[in-house]
Amino acid sequence: MAVIWCPQCKLPLTEEEARPGVCPVCQVALPGVAPPALVAPSTAPAVEESSNAVLWFAIASLSICALGLILWFSGRTAQQPTEVQTAEASVPTRPPSEPRREVVPTERKPEPEVLQVAPEEVKLPAPTPNKLKKDDPKPVEPKKPEEPKPIVKKPDVPRPVVNPQRMLALRLLDNDAIKIDGDLDDWKDIPPVVLTAVERGKSPKKVLAVPRGQKAFLAYCPKGILIAVDVFDSSGELENQPKPEKGMWPFWDNDAVEVYIDTLNLRPRERGEASVHQFFAFPFGTPNDDGIGGYESRIVKNKAGKIEWSIVPHANTGEGAMLRAGKRTPAGWMLELLIPKAALRQAEFKPGTTIGFELQIDTGTNVYAFWLNDDPRVHVSTSPHLWGEAVLGGEKPDRLPQGRE
Repeated sequence: MAVIWCPQCKLPLTEEEARPGVCPVCQVALPGVAPPALVAPSTAPAVEESSNAVLWFAIASLSICALGLILWFSGRTAQQPTEVQTAEASVPTRPPSEPRREVVPTERKPEPEVLQVAPEEVKLPAPTPNKLKKDDPKPVEPKKPEEPKPIVKKPDVPRPVVNPQRMLALRLLDNDAIKIDGDLDDWKDIPPVVLTAVERGKSPKKVLAVPRGQKAFLAYCPKGILIAVDVFDSSGELENQPKPEKGMWPFWDNDAVEVYIDTLNLRPRERGEASVHQFFAFPFGTPNDDGIGGYESRIVKNKAGKIEWSIVPHANTGEGAMLRAGKRTPAGWMLELLIPKAALRQAEFKPGTTIGFELQIDTGTNVYAFWLNDDPRVHVSTSPHLWGEAVLGGEKPDRLPQGRE
């Protein structure tokens, strides 16, 4: 069924409702609908007239009902125009005879231009320094954070090379078993100990030859520690400079034997303990040390805790004498030495006692020989913790304690 729209009130009408050609509500002529032609009075019988009357009565009733609906719908449409427009848009088709309305766009009023005004620069007054009153405390300036100091990595210093054979055994001999005369025939039953030759620092004299090692013999008796050496002299000359009247005495630049003993075997990292000793002796003495068998380079702490260094001579006669004797050889010299028990502080002479021990031979140049420490960077005289150990044994050759050979 086609729907016809009223151009005035926008009311949808059926073909039957639009047949009169005018809108039944607003009486506006409907476009595209021709009004019905006037029909001449008919001479039909009365029955037709009565049927027509009934038909017109029905039409009038429907028109009245439709008119009520139209009035109700038009009132609702006036209250809700949006819904009518939505219903209008939902109609799928339009009659082809109805012309389309042109939509005239509404002219928009030009928007007023917004003037952009640059903000004025506000000049602030220059700050005036606060004048401190006499009673006001002075302001504390914040301390600048300290810049982190760069970490300087110290170069790796190789550790001293130490002989793994750190212990030796000293055989117990009778007091008269060894005669201190410079002749080593008495030591034929004692196995020798080989010392390693080391070049250290600048030589005070020209070196003629460097031996592979030096040979020594070690034992002890009730009187003290017995030592004998057979030395190859690297300079070919005898060096025995005496102690100067003033200043330091570099006795290690002479031909000499140095013996290091720690009677308590404390192995401290520095000198100063009373039990730590350093003895030295020359094979033929010095030009002005008559009656002196040897010396101690004593480094001990005094009552105030300060380190004191002194050279203490030991006589070669009397009770507790330090005996020594030398003999020349084609290659150098030999020396026999007795370090008396009386010269050792806190000493206990009995089999089984362990003492700290190291032996050094000086040849008048920068060529030295050591029993244990063969690293030229090690200062043996001031490093008791790097000394070896010696066990006081019995009358027969003793084996070292298990696990310490």
